Amino acid sequence: GGSQTLAGLAGSGLVTTGTVTVTGRLTPGDTNTVAGVLSVGGNLTLAAGATNAFDTVAGVADSVSVAGTLTLQGANTVELTLNGQPPPAQMTLFTFSKLAGEGYLTAWTVQSAGLGPYATSVKRVGDSIVLNVFRNGTLLRVQ
Repeated sequence: GGSQTLAGLAGSGLVTTGTVTVTGRLTPGDTNTVAGVLSVGGNLTLAAGATNAFDTVAGVADSVSVAGTLTLQGANTVELTLNGQPPPAQMTLFTFSKLAGEGYLTAWTVQSAGLGPYATSVKRVGDSIVLNVFRNGTLLRVQ
């Protein structure tokens, strides 16, 4: 039920009640062969400048489930590992009961080898933060 500040948090499983603040690197999941879920039974705070590292496997990304409030304290980086596969069009990165600091999502950046021909956006959809990936280019409609 207390508070803990960590430079890094990694793995699958459950972090029980309380508030966890990550100042450096958040890495849900255990391997790059199976998408994993890191569950936080209380609140999670992501400090400004934190890196959130997600693997994608067979079209599914690692994710973080927050039972309480997810608090964003500034711009973060999403580091995406594609494992030699094309990126899924949409990945749910975080789910939560409440979100604080939503305005910072517009300043989040996405890094990944293999995303050259793609554009990305990180946004809130309902009680989730999702990463959308779409092809760069121009769409023409001829009738």
